[in-house]
Amino acid sequence: MRRVRIIHWKAVSAGPLVDAVRVAGFQADYEPDLRPTHIGRAIRESAPVAIIIDLNFRPAMGRDVGAHLRGIKHCRNTPLVFVDGEAEKVEEVRRLLPDAVFARVDTVGAALQSLAGDTLENPVVPPPFMERYKGRTVAQKLGIEPGSAVALVDPPPNYPAVLGELPEDVELDEEPETARPVTLLFVHDGVGLLEGARRLRKLALNSKSWLAWRKDAKNGVNQNSIRQTCAEFGLVDYKICALDGKWSAMLFARRKE
Repeated sequence: MRRVRIIHWKAVSAGPLVDAVRVAGFQADYEPDLRPTHIGRAIRESAPVAIIIDLNFRPAMGRDVGAHLRGIKHCRNTPLVFVDGEAEKVEEVRRLLPDAVFARVDTVGAALQSLAGDTLENPVVPPPFMERYKGRTVAQKLGIEPGSAVALVDPPPNYPAVLGELPEDVELDEEPETARPVTLLFVHDGVGLLEGARRLRKLALNSKSWLAWRKDAKNGVNQNSIRQTCAEFGLVDYKICALDGKWSAMLFARRKE
């Protein structure tokens, strides 16, 4: 039986996708706890005819995993099928990987059948993650536009250097009383992370909400702990960027119920 590797970040929601693959006549290889760093090895061992990546939960992770797989020689020619996701996120992936297949859960079986086990002869291989954003200013990465207002929460003393040159007429508010179009919340320790996640949950409805942390911190605050803590408050990340040599930031949104 032809095998299909399924990459889905939320086990409780993966059932319909797994069932759709099986109904279409394929063996569904799905491991809920499979780490992103182990996906390449799992694909080498199982040799699937296609790789399905869910875009509903952690769409940025799905996008980056797809791009990463194209950089691995033994995964490069295996068709990628992205399933569901918001239109904006799907379009972002489509621009990065135009030769991928895009489907819904109810059409994924037909999409797999249309591939007929073919491999890609000249797959698109996106540039490495950091090169895709090379040359962009911090303001561009954060979505700060001319004349916009930005809320800064607990910024470090050297935050002007961290932000770099900003567009004209940008207003920086360190004590915002109302929501601003962009919020940049800096986390300095575990307590700040907990409070920051709680605060971001409220802001994420009306503001582009970024959470920044020091990459060299030794206080347990890192990408994994941030993602886990924010998930407990119903937040999901969908973009990550480097601000400077020491600070990185992740963009969060409220998860749809």
